[in-house]
Amino acid sequence: MAVPVPVVMFHSIRPPVYRWKSGFLSCPTRFFESYLIYLKSHGYQTVLLTDLLNYLEGRGQLPGKSVALTFDDGYLDNWIFAAPLLRKYGFFGTIFVSPEFVDPREVIREQWNLEEGGMPDASRVDGFMSWLELKEAQNSGVFDVQSHTMTHTWVFTSSRIVDFHHPGDSYHWLAWNERPDRKPYWMEEDQSEIVAYGAPVYTYERAITARRFFESEGIRDEFTEFVAKNGGVEFFKRTDWRERLFALADQLCLDGCIESEDEYRARLVWELSSSREEIESRIGKRVDIVCWPGGSYNDTSIEAAQRVGYRGWDIRVPLDAPNVPCRKPPGIFRVSVPVLDVGVASAVVNKLVFKYILESYRGIAPWKQFRWAMRNMNITKLLLRRQFRKAQG
Repeated sequence: MAVPVPVVMFHSIRPPVYRWKSGFLSCPTRFFESYLIYLKSHGYQTVLLTDLLNYLEGRGQLPGKSVALTFDDGYLDNWIFAAPLLRKYGFFGTIFVSPEFVDPREVIREQWNLEEGGMPDASRVDGFMSWLELKEAQNSGVFDVQSHTMTHTWVFTSSRIVDFHHPGDSYHWLAWNERPDRKPYWMEEDQSEIVAYGAPVYTYERAITARRFFESEGIRDEFTEFVAKNGGVEFFKRTDWRERLFALADQLCLDGCIESEDEYRARLVWELSSSREEIESRIGKRVDIVCWPGGSYNDTSIEAAQRVGYRGWDIRVPLDAPNVPCRKPPGIFRVSVPVLDVGVASAVVNKLVFKYILESYRGIAPWKQFRWAMRNMNITKLLLRRQFRKAQG
């Protein structure tokens, strides 16, 4: 009987820092280490996703208690905290990076020294790994570097305005699209005014799954100049600021253009091929797998991945759909580990959640309640976001 292989998804690994823009994506180091201790004590062995692909294709075998650990986005804390902990317990993982977010500086930051104890200042680990750090991680065997596409962003999809750029909003990707060269530093610096306040926000989706809309030249200026003339940042203290901007929108011709299907396909090929080529040239290794940003993909993006030459990619899946041999298409099912803050019992609860994620995935302990919680991950994420906002005050 084929043995399912769990593939566990992480993002950031660091001490709790609630001020961080994407704190809900972070797994505290103490919980992460407890997961590694559990894996070690229960005889699990980590495997590369390329070896998992061979297994799924019916070529080759894996140890009976195999698990793959994946880390999305290439955060600097993966280098500072996760890598030393993986080495300590004899494990390794796969890290998915988008070249536009990789720190271009020729730096190798100091890692957490587990023998000395103590903890690096968590406020100084914001940012992303550099190419030198990624290459060192690859060469040392602690991380295998794979693709997370080139841009990892969102794009406008129609001429319908849904909001306007304003202080404190969550449209950080507006700055990414305006200044791709600043993307590696968005965690470290305030980029809220790279795009002027008042700029319209049209309907949007992940760049991988949508044809892109381009607004007509000068339309954005109509809104941003209106805001500047009416007080700038102070304008957004008015209770009717949105109504006033939507009223202005009614007076304008919000035409524009949307890329054709052929242009969309060409952009996908560029996203996938350029990411792969840059990682391979910078690090000197073959890239076979792409991780879809936000788990968003469609038939067109899968076709583009096949055309470019990727062997596999992550796909959405219910908890009870396992990674077993001879399954088509060559998708990799991943499961995330929610981090639950339940006071003094947090360490125990999170370790139990991790345990039953693995055992349910392998068909050992399929609790109905646990399966419901995992299938309704959006509810769990909503609770975590509320917790994050509450902690921010």
